[in-house]
Amino acid sequence: MNQTSRRICRKVIAEADTAIHQLCSSKDDGGLGFRDLSIFYQALLAKQVWRIHHNQHTLAANVLNHCYFADSLILIVVYGSSISFMCKSFVWDRELLEKGPRWRVAFVDSICIYLDSWIPRPSTFKIISPPVLSVEALVSELKLLTSSWNDNLVRNSFLPDDAKCILHIPCSFASHKDLLVWHFEKLGSFSIKSAYRQGCSLMAKSSNSGSGLSLGGNIFDA
Repeated sequence: MNQTSRRICRKVIAEADTAIHQLCSSKDDGGLGFRDLSIFYQALLAKQVWRIHHNQHTLAANVLNHCYFADSLILIVVYGSSISFMCKSFVWDRELLEKGPRWRVAFVDSICIYLDSWIPRPSTFKIISPPVLSVEALVSELKLLTSSWNDNLVRNSFLPDDAKCILHIPCSFASHKDLLVWHFEKLGSFSIKSAYRQGCSLMAKSSNSGSGLSLGGNIFDA
């Protein structure tokens, strides 16, 4: 490497260090206030995965479906041990993405009561009551013909906390299908801002409890 190349490399590295310092500096000091860039990058990638999942008709989704997860959905596909860099990216950002999605109950639903995440209560969004109904029972079986909740069935089949959460879920009377939403936004759309905040919150809880949550970190470790 000649002297000119060395100067260019040093300049690029210095500018990158300055940019990173500005990103991580507090807003009071003129920065953007990011505490953890790895979680921010993870949220950026998670946004793309969310868009692919919700826009299956796009060219990008069709190509990725054909190449990487033809027999499953991007949010639930299981990868092997020898995977490409792109698949590693999916695995890495999905660690964050799995912390916020849940199903929004609609008029026409195929949500499984005990197996799916549909209760508006973090962090699993799942029923905690022991199964009383069939394990494969659907949420629609908890409704009356008028599409309102069967109050007696719900209270007799679930623990008080679960029953309270279920009965507070608004019932849809329009013929919409169930929808996967991001719990931490009112409208259910995934946002990088809320995903970053959630990632930082989970990382802090992990550090305090010593649970070793694998959010953030290096993408090559996925």
